[in-house]
Amino acid sequence: MNRQNRAIGSKKDREGDTSNGKNENWTKLGLKGSKSGTEKTFGRSLDAVMRSPTAAEIKQATKNIKDGVEILGQIDREIEELRGTLDVLEKRRESIQEDLRLNRSIASKLREIPNEIFSVIFQFYIENDPAANPWVLMWVCRQWRTAAIQARRIWSKIVLMHAKPGSVGLHERRYCGYEICHTVPLLQKALDRAAGAPLHISFNFGHHKGAGVWGEADTISRQLVKTLQTSGAHLRIVELETKSSSIVWMKTTEFDGLELPALERAWVTMASHHLNARIQKTARRLRWLHLERSEDEEFDWSLLHMGHIDHLWLVGPSYSLEGSRSLFGSKTMNLIHNAPLLTRLELSCLKMPSLLGNGSLSILSLQDLELRRVEIECSLDLPNLRILAMNNAKISKSEASPLFLPSLESLTVTNCETDDLRHIRAPVLHNLLLRFSSDTFLPETITDEGIIPEHLSPRVVRLEAQSVRAKSLSRFLGSMPLLEEFELEGSVVSPKDFFGCFVGRPKTKTSARKSPIYTSLTKFKLKCPRGTVVSSEQANIKRFEQMIKARKRGRYPIKEAYYQGSDSDSWVSVL
Repeated sequence: MNRQNRAIGSKKDREGDTSNGKNENWTKLGLKGSKSGTEKTFGRSLDAVMRSPTAAEIKQATKNIKDGVEILGQIDREIEELRGTLDVLEKRRESIQEDLRLNRSIASKLREIPNEIFSVIFQFYIENDPAANPWVLMWVCRQWRTAAIQARRIWSKIVLMHAKPGSVGLHERRYCGYEICHTVPLLQKALDRAAGAPLHISFNFGHHKGAGVWGEADTISRQLVKTLQTSGAHLRIVELETKSSSIVWMKTTEFDGLELPALERAWVTMASHHLNARIQKTARRLRWLHLERSEDEEFDWSLLHMGHIDHLWLVGPSYSLEGSRSLFGSKTMNLIHNAPLLTRLELSCLKMPSLLGNGSLSILSLQDLELRRVEIECSLDLPNLRILAMNNAKISKSEASPLFLPSLESLTVTNCETDDLRHIRAPVLHNLLLRFSSDTFLPETITDEGIIPEHLSPRVVRLEAQSVRAKSLSRFLGSMPLLEEFELEGSVVSPKDFFGCFVGRPKTKTSARKSPIYTSLTKFKLKCPRGTVVSSEQANIKRFEQMIKARKRGRYPIKEAYYQGSDSDSWVSVL
């Protein structure tokens, strides 16, 4: 019995402690009521769930509910008042922030920059990004619009096109960096905005929306050319799109009355007879001339103003096959010979036969020559030539009588017959660049025969090839005793042998150690393009470092060494 009383007493004590704790929590919530035991029904205790409440408990619960509802209503009203106050403060905050933004904008240093500075910035931006649109700059603000209009040069590149009225929207007013003008009003506005600036005009008739079905295109072409006559004195560059549709329109378009006294560059074809006639008669300051002709034409150009030309580019039919390059004619030779100030000559898709005048092409002033798909059979006299670039070109010479270029400093050979290197003699050559874009290995005619040191002895060599064999490359570089800098872009078939050839063959039972090749080499660069890696980059770098240490021990140190992996765009020093 005593044990049962003590147990009951302990239970009441626990219940009393629990009810007191719940009453305190309830009071903290702001509810009224005494701390009597009847309030324990709100604590979700086991007794409140398992038994029915008494009448007193129901009365107390009803009173507490009423009090709680009143308190919640009071709290909700206070929250609404605070929310109203918060909304007012937020609106005041936004208003003050807007005022601060406007005042900071007024006090900004950008406001003090004159429009002339903005005009220079806009000009730099437009000239270096063909996709840039000056119309977008004009939509920013009034000051930018004024500055863009004052920047005459950003409006000076104009292309004349054919298009149906209304077919060119505002977002299509630019074409490859040119302002599109397909109507007379648009051309007049463009000329007004570019007033006084050197004009660059591109004729692209027959191109753009609806050009092939628009019957009034011929009339519009004549009107555009007539409108252009008022600004002929400011024309610096004239360019003709060489697409067949443009050439057809240019054959019939007349340019009578167009004066070009300030023209410096012309990009035309022999088919544009009327435009060519105006250039030959009025362009007294012409310095850069690009002429392109078809298979049944010849370069027939007046020699009246050739004395000022220093850059000449002659292009044969681009569809000519390897065995059907366009032959040089007597008029072509006269065109070149009568340009005494010619310093750069570019020839494409042409053939220089041996039976051509006196059988020799002599240009004493020429310093830069670029040949693309050109076959040379005649002798060349180029004593001052410094730069020569050959792309799919062929020089019909021999090792016994090589092409002598006493001033040549830089030679670039791209996809040419590799024995041409043995047919050129350049005693002061410094840079040699070889490019082979095919998927085959480096041509064996280069690697096996190498070059003749008495003819070519470059100090800087750069090689771009899809695949390179170490042994073949070592024989090729071994024929250059003065080699100081070497750069390779391509995949090495055997990296171990490749790096090993730069430190010599190790000593074996049958052969003694070979001294390092390329003893004058001081700078080395290796680039592995994407998709051409044979071994891992970490292994390549490790072999690279071992090669450098071995050359240093052999007293042939490399002072600069760089490596660029297939997934990187920057060079990493290996030293």
